[in-house]
Formats: sequence, structure tokens, C-alpha cells
Amino acid sequence: MPIEDWEKMSRHTNNAEINHRRSYAFLGKKIPTLTYIQKNIILDYDLISKDTVFNQYKGSLSYTPSSIEARLQ
Repeated sequence: MPIEDWEKMSRHTNNAEINHRRSYAFLGKKIPTLTYIQKNIILDYDLISKDTVFNQYKGSLSYTPSSIEARLQ
């Protein structure tokens, strides 16, 4: 991997960890695969709609900025 691409990557796993907790809170644990997929569709639509609003007001769903531009500043 070119060093330039490496430097652009997130230095933490915050976004993945946040989404993991959201998923468990919304879906629960140890549920059938089909139920998980169906509920995850609902969760995805919910997060996309919230992200749209957050972006409109220059906010973020995560604790830290997730864009490459924000991380490079």
C-alpha cells in the first residue's frame, strides 16, 4: 500500500465500534440470520436518514470526524 494511502486512513476504529454497539442495541444478539438481515435494513435506513440530517448541519454520527479531509486538517 502506498504510504500516502496509509496516511489517509483512520487512526482508530471508532466508527466501526460505534456501529457495532448500535447494531447490538437495535438488533439484539443470537437472532436468526434472516431476522438479522431484515432488521439491519431498517437500521441502515435509519442511520442513512440521520446521517443526511447531520451532514446538512455539518455534524457527525461518530465521536470524531470520519472524512479524510477532516482527519488531514
